[in-house]
Amino acid sequence: MVTKSTPACGPLGSWANRGPLVVCLASIVAIVGFLVINGAQIRETLEAENARVVAEDDRTFCTTFGIEPGTARYAECAAALRAVRSRHDQRRADFFF
Repeated sequence: MVTKSTPACGPLGSWANRGPLVVCLASIVAIVGFLVINGAQIRETLEAENARVVAEDDRTFCTTFGIEPGTARYAECAAALRAVRSRHDQRRADFFF
């Protein structure tokens, strides 16, 4: 004789199995909401930090060769480093795109 089996958990069983999916989707919505609200501020902070690090690298590199900040030679050194970074970024962009 064949008996018909019913789910042991009843109608709540299907929702219990979807719990991790619901938590994952809620997390994604929360992260996207956070980025929409705070994205511009985060980007500005990252750009400012990057500019600070680049300026520090310029100072470290140029002063290694005895070129002091505030001089015309320092401005030339920093401009040359910007050109090197630009060419490097272009090569990386060409490689990936």
